[in-house]
Amino acid sequence: LLGSWEENADLFTPGETVTGVIRSIEDYGVFVDLMPNLAGLAEMDDTRFEGQGVAVYTKQIIKQKRKIKLLL
Repeated sequence: LLGSWEENADLFTPGETVTGVIRSIEDYGVFVDLMPNLAGLAEMDDTRFEGQGVAVYTKQIIKQKRKIKLLL
C-alpha cells in the first residue's frame, strides 16, 4: 500500500516544488518526508522545527543511491 522507494520516487521530478513535513533536524541538514517511504535531505535551517509543513524544491534525485536532495 505504501509503495517502494523507487515507485514513490518515480512520482517526483527534479525541478519541481512539492510539499512535505519535516521529520528530523540533524547537524548536517533537515530530513523532509515527501510521502510514506520517501524522504529527502535539505540544507540546515535553524528557523524550522520537526512536524512543520514545508514547500521544497526537488533539486536532484539519485535513484542508485536512494537519495533526494531538496531546497527549503
